[in-house]
Amino acid sequence: MTRASEFLAIGLLALVSVSCDKPIITFGDKNDNDSEAVEVADDHGGATKEAAPLPITRVVAPSGPTYFLPLTFAEAATRAGELGRTVFVYFYSNADEGCTAFEREVLTDPRVTSLLRRTTVPIRINIAENQLVASMYGVRMVPDCLFQLANGTAIERLRSVLPADTFYSWAGYYALGMDNVAIARERVYNARSQLADSLIEKRYYDDAMAEYLWVWDQARALDPQFLETRGPHLAHRLGQLARGHLPTRKEIERRRDAAEQRLLLGEGTHMSIRILSDLNAALGQPEATIALYDRFRRERSDDPLASEWNYLLFDTLREAHRYQDIAARSDFLQVIDELFRTAGRDQPLTDEYATQQEFSRAMALHKSYLANYLAKHYEVLLGVGRTQEAEALETRMLEVAPGQITLNALAWAGYLTGKPTEQHLEQARRAYELSRRRSPAILDTLARIMALHGQQEEALSLIDYGIRSVGGQEEKRMLRRCLADITTPSASPEAPAIVGTNSIPDPADK
Repeated sequence: MTRASEFLAIGLLALVSVSCDKPIITFGDKNDNDSEAVEVADDHGGATKEAAPLPITRVVAPSGPTYFLPLTFAEAATRAGELGRTVFVYFYSNADEGCTAFEREVLTDPRVTSLLRRTTVPIRINIAENQLVASMYGVRMVPDCLFQLANGTAIERLRSVLPADTFYSWAGYYALGMDNVAIARERVYNARSQLADSLIEKRYYDDAMAEYLWVWDQARALDPQFLETRGPHLAHRLGQLARGHLPTRKEIERRRDAAEQRLLLGEGTHMSIRILSDLNAALGQPEATIALYDRFRRERSDDPLASEWNYLLFDTLREAHRYQDIAARSDFLQVIDELFRTAGRDQPLTDEYATQQEFSRAMALHKSYLANYLAKHYEVLLGVGRTQEAEALETRMLEVAPGQITLNALAWAGYLTGKPTEQHLEQARRAYELSRRRSPAILDTLARIMALHGQQEEALSLIDYGIRSVGGQEEKRMLRRCLADITTPSASPEAPAIVGTNSIPDPADK
């Protein structure tokens, strides 16, 4: 995965999220893994196991789903690697009534169609015309649906006719590269995290701490990918609990110190850096992460991880206005270019969605993530005085995703530098007008920049209007915080809270 892909991965997963409330079902024989691989001779005369990239007849049946691609296994794997997707292989027979029903009731279901088009490279294989391939892949009955990674590793398969709802739910996981073990673990992690939330509501703080820490420790040992995507949120919940619960704070510090020790002894990985950063953020000590970053660069400059810190700590360094550390990377501009390439490759396509409304929502979300990630790099360029490059990036962003989302992201980036220009004020005004004066987040940006430009009375009037107009309590709280920041400015600006974030009762109130 490229660095730019990592920047976008968490956000873009929202485009392919699926429900998690389906019953657990066992598909196929879990002891026949060898049937999903082919023995081939290696260079030393031995045998290795790998999925067979065999050429197959390019046949698409005239009836049924029309989105299957006329590709061989090898071509589908190559395409999947380029797109960052999985391969969906549908083994079928024209003479089988089950396949006919499956295609009619499941594979042409709008949700299933949209999911497979957006997240996989779908191919189909007629077993009557490709008996050798079917045999090598252990196809015993049809329909048989195989999900595999671009490198040929099998993920899971669905071997029976299933209702569209059930197929959609499980296929959504498999399309993301998750097998049944990973799905089960994630459900356990989520369930125990929710249990901890409920225990906190009942003020059972010791028990809640134990549940959160179990999830953290198990995921760190077995599923680092879970911590990579959910770690910041889990650490945040721990940090909220730790504010009034000393045992939780001590446990966080113990894990933070262990990660620090691993790094200083040369035993750490990029995950150790992420864990350290998340836990320091939970403790409200981002400066401790930066202090270790500086120490690591001094004492272990020859460590391969030394060059990764300022990438992995992008947001921490940016929020501390350590812009030069980020921009000093030799590949900084290449990362921006890759972000554009990744965004273009992952842009939703109209024919991949069941309805125009679904497509419009996906496109808006896509533009929002793109604008926000690129705006962070725009902020860095402004922070180091590379004005011409910042202006070029601004132009490029508005060409790809014009509108209020990008304008607000650019204006907010200017505000975060502490020195927003007249241009940023104009961007915020335009975004506010394009939103028809209905977006509390854009109003927040505009009011803050206006206040910094000496237009405090107008800013206060706008905030008052916003507080009276918005219906949600979270939006009202955001604008009240904006009002407080303008009337009592702090040393450094903070981003408005994400609407919808749940708060944890302070254990000190017990």
